[in-house]
Amino acid sequence: MPIIAVERSQRKLASRVLESVHTLSPTYNAVNEATSSSTTSDIPGNKSSYHAVVGIHVAPNQPPPGPLERLQPHPRIRMITSLPTDILFSIIRVLPIPDLLALGATCKALHTAIEDRSVWVYAMGRILATIPMPHVSTSMPSMSTRELRHRVLQSALLESVWSNTDFLPESFRSVPCKSSVRGVRLLPDGREVVMLIQDGSLELYKADVDVPVAVTLSPTKPVGSVHWIASLSSTYEPLVLLKIDSPNKNASDLYLYHVDLETPALTLRASVTSLRPITHFSAGGDLLAFVTRNEERCVLHVQSVPHESGAHTEQVLIKGFEQWLGTESECAVSLLSRGRMAVTNNQGTSTFYLPELKPILPNSLNIVLSLSPTWTGTGGNASTLLPQVSPVIWEPSGSHTRTMAVLKDNSLHVLNLGQSESQSWIVPFDTAVGLEGYDGLFRGPKFRPADVGFHRVLFHTGRGMNADGKRVITFRTCIIPSAVSLSASQTPAAQRLGSFAIPSEDGREFVQEVSFDEGTGRLCILVMIYERFVRAKRIVYVDVV
Repeated sequence: MPIIAVERSQRKLASRVLESVHTLSPTYNAVNEATSSSTTSDIPGNKSSYHAVVGIHVAPNQPPPGPLERLQPHPRIRMITSLPTDILFSIIRVLPIPDLLALGATCKALHTAIEDRSVWVYAMGRILATIPMPHVSTSMPSMSTRELRHRVLQSALLESVWSNTDFLPESFRSVPCKSSVRGVRLLPDGREVVMLIQDGSLELYKADVDVPVAVTLSPTKPVGSVHWIASLSSTYEPLVLLKIDSPNKNASDLYLYHVDLETPALTLRASVTSLRPITHFSAGGDLLAFVTRNEERCVLHVQSVPHESGAHTEQVLIKGFEQWLGTESECAVSLLSRGRMAVTNNQGTSTFYLPELKPILPNSLNIVLSLSPTWTGTGGNASTLLPQVSPVIWEPSGSHTRTMAVLKDNSLHVLNLGQSESQSWIVPFDTAVGLEGYDGLFRGPKFRPADVGFHRVLFHTGRGMNADGKRVITFRTCIIPSAVSLSASQTPAAQRLGSFAIPSEDGREFVQEVSFDEGTGRLCILVMIYERFVRAKRIVYVDVV
């Protein structure tokens, strides 16, 4: 993008950030009020406030200083620009983005100060502490200051509009898709999508290109149904775990693919063939977990994913685990680290220490007969929907200091799963969300299309009519509160819900899957349609900011 276009885009983002925030810093309010008048004598209200900002002392109800006096700061008041550079930048680097922009609007010297690269590196660091974006972290050293500033402003604007009622996205684009598509996931940075096809193959696309850039082979076995989840490897690279059931549902296959966005390519990392049906499956870091069921008994398999070909696979089999799982549509397994996992059902979340994994040897199985939870957090009223759980980042220490969130019917279950002590909170929504708009024909009556991120949540709430009487598909958004803010209050306050809608082209349309990128604010929505049979119709890309 040309430099002029980038700067124009940044100015537009900056102005929208300031417009979207109603309460800015006192410094900006005082200067803005003062500079709105043509002369100092016309300043309304307390005249001393403005002069204190710029470093001139004037007592209340005293006449304004003359031209020469305006240039001379009071000896007992120092201007902020006269502070030592290290102290000045220590102050600037901790300012919220709206206050940072407001400070830069006060004078040329401070505007120059906030253009320093270190200011935007610190600002991006604060964002990455909340929303892990490994692709951004690795590319930051090579980013220009303009690009860093643009990303920070984009994130600040997204934060300000995400909880607004009936907000209007910046743009949306509807693209027809093949009828055999069964799932679409937006990948990190919002530039690529991976599609799940009914025959069990995967296709990788650029978001603005209709021809796939990478394709996997479809299985040679007959395909009954396909299911998938997205995850992150131990090096924070995107993974796709695909489950293919046989036509009679009595056997399953798992395929774990690594998504290389630079090549681009879809590389098979691991595969599992089970002669029993697989009901639950999960991947994270360098582990793969799945549950096989035989009538009323089930076995949890946890095995390592080798980084190199020829390396030994380690595994542990855990029996007697059915009491924690429930049915396939009521449970989610999250691998927190190589030594811990969490199981979430419609009652709550429990954490477990994983037994030691051992190499798979002929005629030798590493079997554990039972496993007890180390902690259980109830999730309030039992949810009637499939639990939607936020992703997991493996931390080097294995401590898992980031909070997890579970989307329930009308609340969030926020968990702080520390090694020494775990906590949980039930955060209600400020608006009740009805369940009458969900379509259960294709994904089951307990399914609500949703995507729970590290800091934000997006979910589909049905279909309706807008103020102009046109059909729309509606969505809700909310921000996940931090564990620090929840710990500071005895009773969590109701979380504000945002909302937006996209046009519906046909009353028979329904949403099959939603995903979004927290860094760019891009959303991806797979829309299907009821006809003689259910088929995919279109993919809608939405840019919130």
